[in-house]
This record gives sequence, C-alpha cells and structure tokens, in this order.
Amino acid sequence: QQGVGRYMSKMKMDERGVVLLSEALRTMRGVSIIYYEGAAVAVSRRRGNTCPLQVFVDGGRILGYATAAGDVVDVDTIPVEEIAGVEAYIGPSETPIEYNRFNQCGVLLIWTRI
Repeated sequence: QQGVGRYMSKMKMDERGVVLLSEALRTMRGVSIIYYEGAAVAVSRRRGNTCPLQVFVDGGRILGYATAAGDVVDVDTIPVEEIAGVEAYIGPSETPIEYNRFNQCGVLLIWTRI
C-alpha cells in the first residue's frame, strides 16, 4: 500500500463475498463503476466529469481499448481469486509519482497472489 489512496485486501474482499472486482471497487471512496459497451470501467468523477482510471497489475500497465473518454479496461476480466489487494488513487495529487505520468484521472493498482 502506497500514499494516500484507498486499499482493499483479499481478506476484506472475501469477508464481503466479492465475486467481481467491480463489486469491491464500488465501495472505495472516489471510485465509480460505469458500463461502457458491456465493460465494467473504474472511473473517478472529477469536476463533474467521468474520467477512466488507468489500470496496473503487479506494476505493469494494462492497455484497454481507446474511446472518446480515454483508455478503458474491463475490470471484471481480472479474476478476483488471483488478487491479493487493490489500491485506488484519484487524481494526480494522490497518485504515486511512478504512475502519475499516465493520466490526470488516477490509477487502480492491482496486486496478485501469483
């Protein structure tokens, strides 16, 4: 866990009966889930705008597909049973510097148990 973001461990996900990653993310302050062409997309809502979070798994950026709103990743394609923890950072002021160059919306860091 880094900085001032929000964090959820695998233990907390199990306690809550989380089956899809979007279920866990919905409970994290500042993170919303929208559905774009059937994909569950983690977004921040800044100044009234919906802004997709960049997604990283074990430090590597996951490239989704480009849309008018930005690069989007279907978070529900990441198997919950492989996740050790999730961190969400909203906006550039919260985002750890090594991830801050990717966008102004924030990032979702997913750490696996593998």
